[in-house]
Amino acid sequence: MMKITHPTRFVLLLIVVITLASATSCMPLTPVPPTPDTVAARLPTVMPTAALPPTATPGTPPLPLTPYPTRPADWEAPFALGGHIRSAQYINAMKYAGMTWTKRQVHHPGEAAYVFIQESHDLGFKIQLTALGDPKSIHREDYVEEYITWVSSLAAAGADAIEVWNEPNIDREWTPGHISPEAYTALLCSAYDAIKAANPDTVVISAAPAPTGYFAGCWPTGCDDEPFLRGMAEAGATDCMDYIGAHHNAGATSPAADIGHPARPTDTHHSWYFLPQTRLYYSIFGGHKQIFYTEMGYAAQEGVTEFSEMFAWASGTSVAQQADWVAGTVALARNTGMVQAIMVWNVWFPRYEHDPQDGFAIIRPEGSCPTCETLHNALVRTAPPSDQDRTTLRLPWPAGLERCIVSQTLPDHPDGFTFDLEFEAVLAAHSGWVTEVRQDTILGNIVLLCRDQDATNECSQYGHLDTAIVSVGQYVERGQEIALSGNIESTGQPGLFFALSSVGKTTPPIFDEMDGGLSSKSCYISQNERR
Repeated sequence: MMKITHPTRFVLLLIVVITLASATSCMPLTPVPPTPDTVAARLPTVMPTAALPPTATPGTPPLPLTPYPTRPADWEAPFALGGHIRSAQYINAMKYAGMTWTKRQVHHPGEAAYVFIQESHDLGFKIQLTALGDPKSIHREDYVEEYITWVSSLAAAGADAIEVWNEPNIDREWTPGHISPEAYTALLCSAYDAIKAANPDTVVISAAPAPTGYFAGCWPTGCDDEPFLRGMAEAGATDCMDYIGAHHNAGATSPAADIGHPARPTDTHHSWYFLPQTRLYYSIFGGHKQIFYTEMGYAAQEGVTEFSEMFAWASGTSVAQQADWVAGTVALARNTGMVQAIMVWNVWFPRYEHDPQDGFAIIRPEGSCPTCETLHNALVRTAPPSDQDRTTLRLPWPAGLERCIVSQTLPDHPDGFTFDLEFEAVLAAHSGWVTEVRQDTILGNIVLLCRDQDATNECSQYGHLDTAIVSVGQYVERGQEIALSGNIESTGQPGLFFALSSVGKTTPPIFDEMDGGLSSKSCYISQNERR
């Protein structure tokens, strides 16, 4: 669709508002899962997904709708990491974790956004604001004008990034009966022009939709996120934003998983899984815009009051898993090239009625921050812990699983083993530094993990990967998930290549599980305990 330019954008917005008002005034509302009509500060609440038909064979990542890059060299800005804060109380923990942004939600017409902007800048942080309006008034043309004037004032005050509205696909955040991707796109385009006129350096983020399959389509009373985003793309939203806004706060698996969520173990709906959701959103806009996750977090019930039934799917998540999954998600996001920024939901918030905001908090009740440690290790740390075992070599998949050697000699492959992993978690066989994450003409996506930071000692090479979830320079421990296995390029069959090298020479590895050497058997049970 041809880009709509100002002032035509605003005229379109008024037409959409009037049309929806006449077409839907008598339409019955679709019931929405129970949630408070008003949530304090309108903070994130996970929408349950509907049971949908599988979109891919279980265990197999869905194919992207358009090609997507792996860490393009021409990124306009470095990857950004931040946290949604209630106050600046834990700013030092955020710095330790490698965060350089704060995130706040502000309300039209007059919340103290200027104070928040100045506070973040004084602390050396950039700030992303989510600009919330009145859901009951957004269908009124006079209110639309007020809102657009207000968001432009946020840009003029120095906001580094503005998310225009929040979850406009559900009737908690948009006037019931008036929900429409076209109506939201018209608002976004008018806001984009006003923000850029006030401050060309302010980044404009489209409103993240609530990830859900509840509505089974898109209606004026509620819309699933996928058709809502497709409607936005068709209405020209690509030209009216710098980044695609997204939320991911219903995860309860590792970030590269695509099946096995505790809520519905066989359901592959994208809303439960970070990587499938990322691929889908990126593909909908044809790979022309990166994603800005304005909310990303994992709830852990450990140490806090029991979760409500609505969040029972997260009750089994431990604090250690929360810490690993947040750091793993950040590392994966950086490597895909599809994601520009992640704002962690949340640094610290208390419980609000049924909403376990304290469970999502990375600052735990006793004041510890395990997630700060895992993020620090992934993004900041330059030396390993002194007590790490750096001599063992374990099979690169989780303990207790048996996998077999497909071949020791595939055409043009270096010396090593190819195992029959089928889109499964790949674990570090030993502790060390990630020195390479790249594409290879024979081995496809590869990760090189070395026992020494300068790669002069023994290194392990992992090939035929679907996705790497670690970054160059990161220190990982033996048993830590580093990738998702993929297909062998020459045969199209699933598999994982593994080899050891020292000073450029590869050798077939001898794992601890092989009892000192190869035996007549070709299948082995891993003893690699997952970290």
